[in-house]
Amino acid sequence: MGAARHATMTDPNPNLISRPRKGIYSHFNAAGEHVADERWQLFRDQDWMRADSEITRPPAFGEARTESHSVEWQADRAGWSLSSLVIHTARNALRREARYNVIGVGETAELDACWQAGGQVGRLRMAWSRTTAPLTASPLSLIAPLRAESQQHLTALTLGALGFEPHWDALGRHSLGQKNRATPLGMRSAFGYALRGAVDAEVWVDATDLPLTCEYRDGSRVLLTGVSAG
Repeated sequence: MGAARHATMTDPNPNLISRPRKGIYSHFNAAGEHVADERWQLFRDQDWMRADSEITRPPAFGEARTESHSVEWQADRAGWSLSSLVIHTARNALRREARYNVIGVGETAELDACWQAGGQVGRLRMAWSRTTAPLTASPLSLIAPLRAESQQHLTALTLGALGFEPHWDALGRHSLGQKNRATPLGMRSAFGYALRGAVDAEVWVDATDLPLTCEYRDGSRVLLTGVSAG
């Protein structure tokens, strides 16, 4: 990618399974209004990673609710690939849920997906490519596609904001190099990526690939406002 590289998620760190990282993201809309809080945990070793988060949204979102996200990935020499993605809501009248599982490996892999809102259910099963990146409202879902070093262009699987139904789009990515960046946690050395397509943003990550800031072209932002030691 041209620029100097920082440490990657495939570098060994034996403490991460026994000591998961925890933190808080604050979500802001284009007007600068605080629209959601996200509490998260990140577990990983050399070839496995799971991100769990809970996002609390106010009524202005369309449904006052809490969303629980859980995403798992597996790694091999070709990069990171989705294993499963589960999202469900609570604290609102209409329960919503989505489950995405990858079955099999390589050219025979398939995506089994199901999403539900009350009594309405959608389902599909289709061929799955490891170059497809599932994206949720959490910045943690960006970690795996950012680490796909051999792919500058990926297919993004984005989920509907309210109902979690799947949509496919292109996702392009290029590096912005390493810079010192101002964050809510102070100045940090960060590595940047520009994303275009399904996500239109600049994402800046620390030396462990954790997103520090996500700055979207429409003016909205997600900022890391608290984190445990790496």
